[in-house]
Amino acid sequence: MNDTAIDYARYDHIRPILWTGEALELLDQRKLPFVVEHVHCRSSDEVAQAIHALAVRGAPAIGIA
Repeated sequence: MNDTAIDYARYDHIRPILWTGEALELLDQRKLPFVVEHVHCRSSDEVAQAIHALAVRGAPAIGIA
């Protein structure tokens, strides 16, 4: 087993979904490719609103959110 830590900064320049401990940050796909911006969701209602507004698209992203 390899105990080497993964260098996420090297491989992940844009993270589509990130849990900060306080909020779920979802990449706002409506703004791509010109702007990289995240929607901050602190509740399940806010996640549902982001999905409804099409900020989050695609089955894998919606499933994770």
